Amino acid sequence: RGVNVRLCTCLRPDSKGLSVLALRQMDSDQVKMTPILKKALEDALQETRGTVAYVNLVDKFSLKDKQHELLKIAIKQGDQGAGPVAADLLIKFDAADILKKALHADDSTSIGLLKSLKGKGNADVVALISEVVQDSSQSTNSRKTAVQILGSSWPGEEKLLSLVKDPNFANALKPA
Repeated sequence: RGVNVRLCTCLRPDSKGLSVLALRQMDSDQVKMTPILKKALEDALQETRGTVAYVNLVDKFSLKDKQHELLKIAIKQGDQGAGPVAADLLIKFDAADILKKALHADDSTSIGLLKSLKGKGNADVVALISEVVQDSSQSTNSRKTAVQILGSSWPGEEKLLSLVKDPNFANALKPA
């Protein structure tokens, strides 16, 4: 309880950098969400938007309402910066429907998100990427990227091998 009082003194509007640090150190399960803490959290999220620190705060406080912002980060940053971390958190939040919709959007959205999924061998992720590979309505660029991303994890490699062995596998994708 004494820790909460000390941390809350850091959560003043004039100490934003300190607020981010204090929020990161809190045990979110033990802290009562007061109006001051809510304001400090929103300020910290605004200050760190698009960074790994933002994703970590969303994770720490289990802010599932921030899934669309996480998706934007994953798409924009791809396999760089906060992109893979945002994708991991979307997976943790069971946001497969959001991921699936974005993977079937325009090329830049699909490719950006695919890059953020690189190396992830989660069965749901492998299934999502496999769908892109097999979807002939997707652009060849998106499908080639999906082939490369699918092959970046051990479970994905196994799935890709089974897809390539299928006689209906698109010839245009074989070089990828």
